[in-house]
Amino acid sequence: MHDHFSEMPAFIEQYSILFKSLSTGVHNFNFILNTPLFKHFDNPECPGGTFSVDLELDKKSHLLSLSFTFSGEAKVICDRCLDEFSLPLEFNSRLFVRFGEEVMETDADVIYLDPNEYKLNVAEYLFETICLSLPVKRVHKSIENCNKEMISKLDKHRINPDGKGTDPRWDSLRDIKKNKN
Repeated sequence: MHDHFSEMPAFIEQYSILFKSLSTGVHNFNFILNTPLFKHFDNPECPGGTFSVDLELDKKSHLLSLSFTFSGEAKVICDRCLDEFSLPLEFNSRLFVRFGEEVMETDADVIYLDPNEYKLNVAEYLFETICLSLPVKRVHKSIENCNKEMISKLDKHRINPDGKGTDPRWDSLRDIKKNKN
């Protein structure tokens, strides 16, 4: 996760937590994610948005426990009409940071840092968590909000746009179903 940090622009530093100087116990942080962050990571599945992220960090001697609360809107493309729209999202995530010389890949929610490390940059984690939290189906709340021209074109290409007429290949199966009822 932090291999790319040396190549990151200066604005990414605002997502760094200087945990070494924190006392043991709970600490709260807030991050704002917006256009520069989304443009930096440049993922077409997650083109933009604006989020507020509250972080509760519980520092222990051997572990950091991070609880994130995301609230905002992601800019996504409607699967129905292909227009961009803002999709409201609220969700939580957790991340654990363990310290050790040996980096182990055991869990997506656990990262390992060198014991000499003094800060943790969460920019990439925040971005990836938003992208992974997007629903598979992304459509406007109502078809009335969709691009009217595109919906009209789609209706023209439907096999059965008005609900009348049937595909003759299925008529005999419908008869069987009617006889059973």
